[in-house]
Amino acid sequence: MDRDITRAMLAAEKKLGHLPLEQAWSPQVQEKILLVRFWQLTILQTRTGRDMSYQLQRVQRSLDKPPDTTGITLRMAKSALSKAKQVFLQSTEMAAEAQDQALEEEAKALELAGKGEKATILKNLCRIKRQKRTFKKLRKIFKDSNPGRLSLVLTLKETEEERNADKEEEWVRVSGSDEIQKLITKRNLNHFNQASETPIGNPQTMQIFGWDSSSHTCSQIMKGIAPENISERLSDSVTAAMFTHFKQAARTMEAELTFQEFQQGFAIWRELTTTSPSKQHLGHYRSLFAPDGQVDEENLGNQILYIHFQVTMAATATDVSLKRWQNCISCHIKKDKGSPKLHRLCIIHIYKADFNLVLKLLWSR
Repeated sequence: MDRDITRAMLAAEKKLGHLPLEQAWSPQVQEKILLVRFWQLTILQTRTGRDMSYQLQRVQRSLDKPPDTTGITLRMAKSALSKAKQVFLQSTEMAAEAQDQALEEEAKALELAGKGEKATILKNLCRIKRQKRTFKKLRKIFKDSNPGRLSLVLTLKETEEERNADKEEEWVRVSGSDEIQKLITKRNLNHFNQASETPIGNPQTMQIFGWDSSSHTCSQIMKGIAPENISERLSDSVTAAMFTHFKQAARTMEAELTFQEFQQGFAIWRELTTTSPSKQHLGHYRSLFAPDGQVDEENLGNQILYIHFQVTMAATATDVSLKRWQNCISCHIKKDKGSPKLHRLCIIHIYKADFNLVLKLLWSR
């Protein structure tokens, strides 16, 4: 079921038109965006038979000249949508200038109305936006030419012979994606395996507990009933004594979530947050909160989100890990700008959106 839902979500995303919506706002650009939205809703209503009159009326009220859709066919609507997108893309090239013009006209209107203080605020806003665009261009010129990936990593020489061969240069330059991946993988294995030297993480203890701490011996220790031969099986007497006095606290964490908690968690989550290497990103869940003109009980977005909630709760209640939860992406970011030293790479693990939300809600308790 989860695989089918994921395929359906990705297929739905492919059908959406991707427009550059990060351009400067102005009344002219807003008019073009609304016109594109109008034709998208018209096509959806014509093709599926769904009643989109509520959404269409909202868009029509915001348009200066709403199009006449009397007797329009699906082919005609698609042609109108294509033309509306072309006009919109052309308008984005001059969006910043149109925004400045709109703000200046609004400032002049406020001055004529005797509202000098508000006019000054708008003028300052216009000046700040121009400065922001200027600095954005400068950052684009001087930024790293390839910020999305590591093309070079510096690592210390491992052997004494290598260090003696060139005492002035103690760093080795590693380039090439395969070599960098091998180097980082080796470093991560050592980095995340540091606990292997501790009493809890050593191989002898791991053999008793099992890699997931689900062995019978582990269960007995958590109940406060340590095996009599625990001191014989462990070479460290201090560790053996510690396990002898172990006992799980009586209080247990409630692992159930309500639909309201699940819904609120996605509602307040910033959509630009990076999640989900399976492409089932946060935007899929946030799109379900868009109004469709129906009451809460009949809202299609709420119904789809509730299905997500049921699948997630079924997995956690039965101790089943969904296949897409079992992979994550490890991002390595330079801590020092312009210095790709291996030991100065920050490691960030990226999990699936719904899995990350469950962890966030449960561990916050």
